[in-house]
Amino acid sequence: MSSARRDGMADRPHDAIVKYAFSQIEHATGLLKSALPAEIVSAVDWGALRIEKDSFIDPDLRSTFSDLVYSATMNGHEPLFFYMVLEHRSTGEALLVFRLSQYMGRLWERLLRDQPERKKLPPVVPILLHRGKTPWTAPTAFQDIVEGSGSARAALEPHIPRFELRVMDLTDGQASLLALEYLTALDRVVLWALTVAHESERLLAEIDGMIEAIVETYLAPNGHEALQAILRYLSATHERLSSKELYEIVMEAADRKNRKEVFVDLVDYLKHEGKVEGELEGIRKGERAILLRMLRARFGDVPDGVEQRVKAAGEKELEKWSLRVLTASTAEDVVA
Repeated sequence: MSSARRDGMADRPHDAIVKYAFSQIEHATGLLKSALPAEIVSAVDWGALRIEKDSFIDPDLRSTFSDLVYSATMNGHEPLFFYMVLEHRSTGEALLVFRLSQYMGRLWERLLRDQPERKKLPPVVPILLHRGKTPWTAPTAFQDIVEGSGSARAALEPHIPRFELRVMDLTDGQASLLALEYLTALDRVVLWALTVAHESERLLAEIDGMIEAIVETYLAPNGHEALQAILRYLSATHERLSSKELYEIVMEAADRKNRKEVFVDLVDYLKHEGKVEGELEGIRKGERAILLRMLRARFGDVPDGVEQRVKAAGEKELEKWSLRVLTASTAEDVVA
């Protein structure tokens, strides 16, 4: 495995692609609607959905979990929150629902600190994005991880906290339980990419079935950047495939589905940037140009020092920084 790809993995690619896609309101809305009960979907004022800046994951667990917090209103004015967690290890943790109770508590603490006049707490809906090889089997209800049996247990029920974790299970045969009609094309591609991570045979076997969603993603606003983010994630999670090979895999799948012409302007665009010239340096030039555009889109004006570092960057730095740009706080942090 190349050092560039090891560095990409160290930068938490699952966290990067999830935050890239689902920090955008349109795609977060589709994801949440697909996972929630119809009664909640119809009650939420989706036009009021906002991404909160907070993260409540313990620092020493950020290689294992990442989170996104959303706020909205329902029934016209009542506040509520959605707390979404992605488990990077793709294995069920027996007491994950307890961890979620801690993170939800931290969210409420922050609200009370900011709004000490509150007399009630808003509801928080906990959601797990599970991308494991097998379906989620760990407890999803807090009351199910508390010991006790018999008549004493029944008497204890009023004293045991009660809430349930909403699981978005992406494993085979489970993803169909989502309300797929709400998902955007980028939602579908990212969820698929999460399921085939580290499984190159699955990627190759399933790419034809995903090409229409990839085309739709590419044709949407900011489609160039979205496709680059997806290819970088796939490259970081498929150690034997380079970014160039993955690009060729997508082009071949599009050709098999008679959709290659859709990408003609992408090919012309990349050639203009010097990316598809058949030489490694040409590829790097295109990647540098795209990274600079991503930096400007995320942070505004890019300091001269940062721009010069990007223009001089090699494959290792470009792979690392292109993942880091999705989660860093400043342009300087990206190239630190």
